Amino acid sequence: MNITVKTEADVTILLPDGRLDWTTIAVFSSAIKQAIRLGARKILLDFSLTDYMGSAGVRAMIDVMREVESAKGKLILCSLNDNLKELFHIVQFDKVFTIFEKDSEALDAFQ
Repeated sequence: MNITVKTEADVTILLPDGRLDWTTIAVFSSAIKQAIRLGARKILLDFSLTDYMGSAGVRAMIDVMREVESAKGKLILCSLNDNLKELFHIVQFDKVFTIFEKDSEALDAFQ
């Protein structure tokens, strides 16, 4: 898994590319923690290139939420494919996370 990290205004955007499962979770978690260590407080997770999330990814999302909250930050998600949308609905993440269809909508929500 590659994770592209970029900044737009004061928002740190992380774009995980590939599968989010037990084999890639360390890379994903490390990228989030690194962004927070470097001062990111507005974090956008853009899942447009993530094609699969396993149970390790679900657990990681809970950890990510806690990390961002403990840093007094704000986390928004965008661009989930249909499989991720269904998974988030099943585990009720759609009630826990702020999720937008497009990155432009998500970026506007930080303002």
